[in-house]
Amino acid sequence: GSMARQTVLTVLVYAFTITIMLGLGAAIKVDLMEEMKRSPLAVACGFCSQFGFMPLMAFALAVALDLGETEAFALLLIGMSPGGVSSTLFVYMCDANVAISIVMTTLSTMAALFMIPFLLFVYLRPPIETGSARVSYLAIILTLLIATTPAIVGWRLRRAWLSENAADALEKFATRFGFLLILAAMVAAMWPSNDNTVGITAKLVAAEIALAPCGFVAGYVMSTLLGLEDTLKRTISLETGIQQVGIAGAIAVQTLKGRQLDKAIYAFFVSGGVTFVAAVIWTAYFRQHLNTKTALDHKKDLEREDEEAEERHPRVEALVDEDDLDGLEMSGPTSSDVDVSNAKYDVC
Repeated sequence: GSMARQTVLTVLVYAFTITIMLGLGAAIKVDLMEEMKRSPLAVACGFCSQFGFMPLMAFALAVALDLGETEAFALLLIGMSPGGVSSTLFVYMCDANVAISIVMTTLSTMAALFMIPFLLFVYLRPPIETGSARVSYLAIILTLLIATTPAIVGWRLRRAWLSENAADALEKFATRFGFLLILAAMVAAMWPSNDNTVGITAKLVAAEIALAPCGFVAGYVMSTLLGLEDTLKRTISLETGIQQVGIAGAIAVQTLKGRQLDKAIYAFFVSGGVTFVAAVIWTAYFRQHLNTKTALDHKKDLEREDEEAEERHPRVEALVDEDDLDGLEMSGPTSSDVDVSNAKYDVC
């Protein structure tokens, strides 16, 4: 029945959130504090983009498109969520700063414990009516504790107890198994019932399509204004636009019920899909830009080397005029002069 399906969906959402967060923790190979000290401005920029711009953009889209209560709440949860675990892959693909990407994802995940309740308070002004549901801040904080603790466990496993190969294996297993659990949760949310068919409006799909690219652009512009180097610009851009919707799903489980929850989970799944496509396109743009820039830099290097070679080894024509060369030839000793001198020496 409906209660059984609700229980299954709740278990699946918690399972994939915990599994993915465990994989995230096991993926942390860098010294977090050392990397933060090395690039504090980049980390701060990413944090502000993640928890400053993205929730604001989600709120603006929800208001501008006049989304319904459940869809607006789902979109806001997406905008408030920390950086997604897949961002590191895209950062690697566009030759950006993988270490800072891991630091930013980890930091935003831990900060979500207090930032998401704060942002909900700012944007939703409790108590929030989402049909018959209300936001429970205590439940959300407990949910975030459950979601973030596995990341700490995975990190400690890699740092203290597991070998490098074992930690890599744990990371891969958690990522793949978590993806299967996400698909299972999607199926459970879409499973036919006596209620109305689950679906989201075209307006919500449009908002989700716009959210990630806006995050990419905002992160890049903000890091450019701060004068950060190109690799950090690309990293912050991707970290801002890619969200961890697993935590959003766990919060929705504690807040929504019935078909409202089904609709929210479906919205999170669609958001993950359109964000992935947007990230692929954005990464392809970065790679094309890098290839073009590399070719131009190579051409400039060759031209500079030619100029330096000209300065070190000027052409002979630049040092000796052709008329001077002709004069040297005319004033040189002739064969008759040589013969005469030789004759004088013979007489002597």
